Amino acid sequence: MIQPSHEDTMLIRSFLELPYLLTLIQINIRKITASDLKMKELFVLYLERLQDEVTKEITDIKRNMRANGLKILETWEMDDRLRAEYLCRGYKFEMMLLWSKVKVDTEIKLSELMEVDIKKINRQ
Repeated sequence: MIQPSHEDTMLIRSFLELPYLLTLIQINIRKITASDLKMKELFVLYLERLQDEVTKEITDIKRNMRANGLKILETWEMDDRLRAEYLCRGYKFEMMLLWSKVKVDTEIKLSELMEVDIKKINRQ
């Protein structure tokens, strides 16, 4: 049986995680819209641009998955993890991602899109 390549695994993982980034951005758009921030329209426009970039990336990932013979069969949101069954060139595999990992990856991806240094976050 053929094993998924590193590229295959990264495509699957990104495809599973990026929708959570879209949800996070949408939640923040709603919060900003409902706030009394000055210039909130600019913040919303910025977040909408980020949403567009993430949506385009998901589309590109889908195209690459199809080209590599990858297909998500089913996903489950469990208490502590995200579980997915997928096909890789006709063989069935499973991926499990802890929610803590999804959160970290989402935060890293968002910081890259925003072009900010995540190391400057004060975590106390």
